[in-house]
Amino acid sequence: MQNIGIMGDALTNANANGGAIQVCCELPQEGNGVSKIENASTVSLPEILEGNTKYLVLFVSAFASFSEYYAMDNPSALYAPGEVYMGTTGMMSYDYFVNLMYTFVGVPNIVWGLLVGPVINRYGLAKSFPASVLAALVGQIIVAVGIQVRIEVISLIGRILLGVALEFSGCAMLALISIWMGNHVAFGMAIFSTANRLGTVVNNVVSLKIANKTGVPFAYWFSGILLMCASIGSLLIYKLEKRREKEVFGMSKVSPEQSNENLGFFRSLVKQLKRLPYLYWVCNVNAGLILGISLVFNNTASALVIERTCGGACCPAHDSQCDAHKHAEERAAFLMSIPYLVTIIGGPILGMIVDRVGLRVVIAQFGWMLVMVVFSLFSFTEIGNEYLFPLLGVALAVVMASSFPCVPMVVEERDVAAAFALVLVAQSILTAIMPLFVAMIQQKTDSYVAVQPLFLGLACFGFFDVAILNYLDWKQNFRLNKP
Repeated sequence: MQNIGIMGDALTNANANGGAIQVCCELPQEGNGVSKIENASTVSLPEILEGNTKYLVLFVSAFASFSEYYAMDNPSALYAPGEVYMGTTGMMSYDYFVNLMYTFVGVPNIVWGLLVGPVINRYGLAKSFPASVLAALVGQIIVAVGIQVRIEVISLIGRILLGVALEFSGCAMLALISIWMGNHVAFGMAIFSTANRLGTVVNNVVSLKIANKTGVPFAYWFSGILLMCASIGSLLIYKLEKRREKEVFGMSKVSPEQSNENLGFFRSLVKQLKRLPYLYWVCNVNAGLILGISLVFNNTASALVIERTCGGACCPAHDSQCDAHKHAEERAAFLMSIPYLVTIIGGPILGMIVDRVGLRVVIAQFGWMLVMVVFSLFSFTEIGNEYLFPLLGVALAVVMASSFPCVPMVVEERDVAAAFALVLVAQSILTAIMPLFVAMIQQKTDSYVAVQPLFLGLACFGFFDVAILNYLDWKQNFRLNKP
């Protein structure tokens, strides 16, 4: 999901000064408790890798991530034409269907997020990455078939598979980049995160144009074409990673998969949970909440812009696709891309500032205040969308750049992976529940403006959570706010 890309930024920011990158999944462990791949990362990479092969791995991973997030956000970008195409004869209202498309992505990952690491441990990166990209392709094909035949249940089944594949492949890609990029891990993480966001930004613009020219079904099939190309590229990763494993583990008769067959997944997880300090859980709420708000708001942004642009319905009841509605759709596609463009450009800059001056929790507090201001303006004023969306992008970038570097600072090094995995679980819970409340409010009020106080309330909760974090940090001698 999009949260992987955001965490890629956070990891980049946290390690820009040359620290070791910790990825959001566990890596294969040897019997003595030391990761084989961890050992591999200490081997001189020029001895293992040839020339610019690592950049090939980075490109394939980034393209796969771009394709997956492009497919992920189809329902939001295609909201208006999709509503017309699906009609009113389905099993549920279109608004409810779109919200379920995102709920069904998030719900499985509440549990799956805890199991991704152990699964990758057992089967290795060489097999895990291609398998997860292929699963994403199959999931998107099922979604497209459901849209083609106008049967919502089929599409929802495909979204479940797509969501699981996104969680799995995102973790595998972060691990691959951390191993292959050597001394350029920070650069690799930044490219990976940019690819995630570009997938969403490009989708917001391109999907609507494809739907208007060729129809809504092909707009979904086009995402499948991108994922098919990514699946072919993942086979190259399989070959390269197998070669790397052979060279690194050549002196051992035990493969990475065999070394992990008898590991106790759940006992290890329970021990990790017990080790996490209370300060971490406050950080977890902060990071998971900003992820959830940004993702769920993006899912409703198109409908919100159309409503605020037209002051309600754009067209008469007998003409749902008048010129005013089409203009509002195009404007929505453009405005929805602004927060992502701001974070793409501003995220690395803000990360460098945070690394230099510290004040992570103080800056996060300021960012949450901006988020509160933006949703207050969305809720209670008629200020133009062209002003509010850039401000929202700045607010989200500030909170994310300052919040995620706090996570590895409050846990032991061996628990960093579990800590980020639990952030994903928190985000998954929020993105599974929030769309249901959004749908309930929208159906009751027939307005997406009426939904904005929900986001405002969550922003207030985030503000007070960070206030508690500031207090706890003060009690611990400004552990998080120091440079």
